[in-house]
Amino acid sequence: MDVVNEPLHAPPAYKNALGGDGVTGWDWVIKSFELARQYCSDSTKLLINEYNVLHSSSATTNYLNIINLLKDRGLIDGIGIQGHYFEFRSDMNASNQYVYDINAIKSNLNRLAETGLPIYITEFDIDEPIDSNQLAQYKIYFPIFWTHPAVEGITFWGYIQGDVWTSHPNTYLILVSGTERPALQWMRNFVLCPFPPNFLTPSSGNDLPRNPLLSWSSSDSATSYRVQISLSNSFASFLIDSVVTDTFYQSAVLPAGTRHFWRVCGINQFGEGYFSNAVSFVTGNQIVAVNEVGYSPTAFLLEQNYPNPFNPSTKIRWSAPSSGRHTLKVFDVLGNEVLTILDENREAGTYEIDFNAENLPSGIYFYQLVYDHLLQTKKMILIR
Repeated sequence: MDVVNEPLHAPPAYKNALGGDGVTGWDWVIKSFELARQYCSDSTKLLINEYNVLHSSSATTNYLNIINLLKDRGLIDGIGIQGHYFEFRSDMNASNQYVYDINAIKSNLNRLAETGLPIYITEFDIDEPIDSNQLAQYKIYFPIFWTHPAVEGITFWGYIQGDVWTSHPNTYLILVSGTERPALQWMRNFVLCPFPPNFLTPSSGNDLPRNPLLSWSSSDSATSYRVQISLSNSFASFLIDSVVTDTFYQSAVLPAGTRHFWRVCGINQFGEGYFSNAVSFVTGNQIVAVNEVGYSPTAFLLEQNYPNPFNPSTKIRWSAPSSGRHTLKVFDVLGNEVLTILDENREAGTYEIDFNAENLPSGIYFYQLVYDHLLQTKKMILIR
């Protein structure tokens, strides 16, 4: 339930009846949530909602101030971001053109995710009259939210032609005849494509072998992966552009003493998913003999934790086909290492441990098992 809508841009005339700004500066918002928590059922999820946030670091900070006041009091269950097209850029035919920094949008979305609260895109739209322009912009902005692990839902603001926001009449995805615009046709397949793999290794480093071993976490529903290596983070051209079926790739020999950028995406019968964020490394002069590295990827398995979601304990189970080093770590939603559960040599077999997260805040986490040169990663959700 949207308890308070647009507190930064449109505070209601009756806010003083709810306590006004008060000591916190947002007493009226706190009171609104207290009343909602008091009178709504326990199953009702309480959300706040706002627009024109993600393109601005200062606006995101102001929004986070309100969110954290509510979170500290146990009053909020989720964050709403409207996600209108004008929050990202002008339409492509506008006389007054502007485009906000897409990296700032991603960074501020990550800042909201650090609260551990689920994020909902509540009024997403792309207001473009020309089909090809709408499709192009959907391909840019929709994946940012759809593939983000903290975003749990996207609601479209404008669906059927003629039944949309009158000030933004070209947001519709279906014509009155029932014909789907190309953007909707594309989305039907895209949402079935694999999510971007996480935890790319190497993700940094200098003096790496000229033929480094690249590895990444598996992506649900992916049957293969496209790996790209480039000398530029724009990936305008490639040194390597290959498709593999495993979650690792032994690179061909690359130029020595050079910074390289690489990324990977999952592929299934519906097409290619969104690429991972690019990471980089610098090669040295060494070339590693490929036959020094042995793989048994089909016999190495990290299972989904159970229960999931959990509070505060869950079981993690995995299998390894031979003896080797087992390193099990937990990362937050931004990829920061939170803790190491174990790091030791073990014999071949199946193992299970109880993981207790009583010292961690609620949120989305990833657990990653590295076994020799292989790794697998799974998502888990801690809810208190």
